[in-house]
Amino acid sequence: EIANDFCNRDSRFKYYKTPSNLKLCSALNFGFEQSAGKYIVNLDADNMLPPNALELQVNALESDPTIHIVCGDIDLINEDGSKRSERAWHNKSDYDWRAQLAHINQIHSGAMMRREVREQTGGYRERYWRAEDAHFWTLATSLGFRAKIVTDESTLIYRFRNDSKSAYEYSMFPDKDGDWCIDFPYRLSSTAQDGARVLRETTGVPNAHAVPFAAQGKPTINHGFC
Repeated sequence: EIANDFCNRDSRFKYYKTPSNLKLCSALNFGFEQSAGKYIVNLDADNMLPPNALELQVNALESDPTIHIVCGDIDLINEDGSKRSERAWHNKSDYDWRAQLAHINQIHSGAMMRREVREQTGGYRERYWRAEDAHFWTLATSLGFRAKIVTDESTLIYRFRNDSKSAYEYSMFPDKDGDWCIDFPYRLSSTAQDGARVLRETTGVPNAHAVPFAAQGKPTINHGFC
């Protein structure tokens, strides 16, 4: 009823009902297939966008055609909205592809991407029912799509709920958000805790020969080829 009310008041809103419970990744892919936009943002039902979030991200993509995925900081808000913590990521400097391989996700689920990122990666992998966004950003940037933290302003308001899907999974499973780096033979870690140590103590990435040619990050092996 709420969605249809918005559609009746403004033709830019579209409501599509899935044919069944598609689960998270398939629902995200379904939504994209209905879209026609130049830029794509996913927004979970319990989260919100700050008033200038779309403007900040669109301006960044419009001004630099070499960037494909953009975001800012993130605000955290409690279930009833009475308490809000601003800029909870503490102004990360920029996206670090090697840190992403160390299981340290740096791009939140409300980031904006160019349409071709979703089209050329094939979308979210349906087997990932946890941390699907972290896996997707790792995949996209491994294939050469460039990600950038373009502002220290928050571009997502993330709501913490005790009964949310992510809260349930984090409390019920020993591996918390799962090993979303497992698809990548050049990953550095399967957990963020171990990843932080690996980043401090090592350089390069394992199996560097398997890294796609266009991946973000500096080459780790020089074979003398041009």
